[in-house]
Amino acid sequence: MQQSLAFNIIKIVLVMVLLTVVGWVAIRYLDIAHAVSAAPTISLVGIISLYGLSHVFRMVRLALLTLDQRKQILPLVTMHAVTAFPSSFFPFKIGEVLRLIGLFALFDNKHKALAIWLVERFGDISVISLFILLLYLFDVAIPQALGYVFILFISVSVLSLLAFYATAKMLLFLNRYLVLSSSTARGLRILRASHQLRHLEATIIASLEGRFFAMLLTSVAIWACEILAVVAFIRSVSTSLNEITTYFISILSGNVPPVLSGVIETFTINKSITLAAMAVVFSLITLVVLQLRRANS
Repeated sequence: MQQSLAFNIIKIVLVMVLLTVVGWVAIRYLDIAHAVSAAPTISLVGIISLYGLSHVFRMVRLALLTLDQRKQILPLVTMHAVTAFPSSFFPFKIGEVLRLIGLFALFDNKHKALAIWLVERFGDISVISLFILLLYLFDVAIPQALGYVFILFISVSVLSLLAFYATAKMLLFLNRYLVLSSSTARGLRILRASHQLRHLEATIIASLEGRFFAMLLTSVAIWACEILAVVAFIRSVSTSLNEITTYFISILSGNVPPVLSGVIETFTINKSITLAAMAVVFSLITLVVLQLRRANS
């Protein structure tokens, strides 16, 4: 009964995703047509292929982090496909919230869901920080806003590593002290929180065991494909070196001058087209797999 209910809920969610794609295409039909016609066919195929490949690598990274729970790999990559599409047009970081909700819905072990999300974010921040550092080293003119982003990302990366190391060492002594010396309600709450953090730390280590460098290499591949997609798009709309640099920095920093908003919007539509296609493909694959499993059970 519970399995049947779970199947039905998943089907409803996937059908809603398909309807969302149809609705988006209907609403943005003219913008999509303009985006498709704005670049030569070869360039458009290259842009969509590179951007799509970056998300394939994101799925590979998810699979790497879930090798200890292989049955979750297909649902996990489907979750990525169906949440990445709305993320392309939702404001702020609503798409990231959807992704977290999807992870928590998939895993009974909530520490595993949070561990995957944290490792992904760490990989992304590390690679983006390295890329911005390379821009500095090659004397590329960088806006002040992007410089602030670089400082923030470096700070987050370093502080995350230090906090992870310090927490691992501190919790061992904190637990021992609380068990031996504290009998208050507050001490018990701290002990529970300490236990949860210790469990999260162990889950992160288990997710990365023997896979840390593979995760980093996959993160590099993800952002290499995304950056190449940006470069391919810019080359399709401009041949001026100064304009190419301006477009490139604007897309990466998110600081888009009004005069460039139309061009950047075209690139955003190209991204959404790719993600819409991925959402449809993985939703249909998952629906077929669910139906086959249900028929065989």
